[in-house]
Amino acid sequence: MGKKQTYLKYLATASGLFFLSSLLVKYFDFKKGVFEGNTTALLITEIILFLIGCLL
Repeated sequence: MGKKQTYLKYLATASGLFFLSSLLVKYFDFKKGVFEGNTTALLITEIILFLIGCLL
């Protein structure tokens, strides 16, 4: 495997982790009520994580 493929593999892993953490934030909000009544913080957190995942 070349240097470019190795770099892309790690980049895809990092972006996948950001997408997964975005889903985990939503799960914890629904199940545990971490962001009780503060939907703005939930929305901002999800958007930031999703955008970082898209950029990677």
